[in-house]
Amino acid sequence: MVKYLERILAVGATCLLAACAATNPGGHAPSIDGIEIVNRSSSDIESFRLAVPRDGIVVTANRLAQGSRSLNKVEPFRYRHNNANLRWFQDGVKYTMEGLKLDHEVESADAMTVVIELGDKGEAATRRR
Repeated sequence: MVKYLERILAVGATCLLAACAATNPGGHAPSIDGIEIVNRSSSDIESFRLAVPRDGIVVTANRLAQGSRSLNKVEPFRYRHNNANLRWFQDGVKYTMEGLKLDHEVESADAMTVVIELGDKGEAATRRR
């Protein structure tokens, strides 16, 4: 069951993060200036961590209460197709996604915020704003 949930989470996160960034048709890499974490689950999220090691980006949240959100502004950085790693605990279960890449075309190179929405049993979705 855990392996199945990990696969669903990995696919969902990849699709979500893929919508966030890559090079646009004009050839300019978009920049990311914020990461928002939203807890849409029916329980608290603990020990959330998002890391993009090659860019030196790390965003953490010790605890996100049910229905809460955390907006983390970061020094704007250009997306360079580097891997992102995500992990958190929910109801005592650890969820991880490693080696995620953002590979979707975007229309603008303007700075954007990546929104990561966490649901029940390791469900995750991403969008940009």
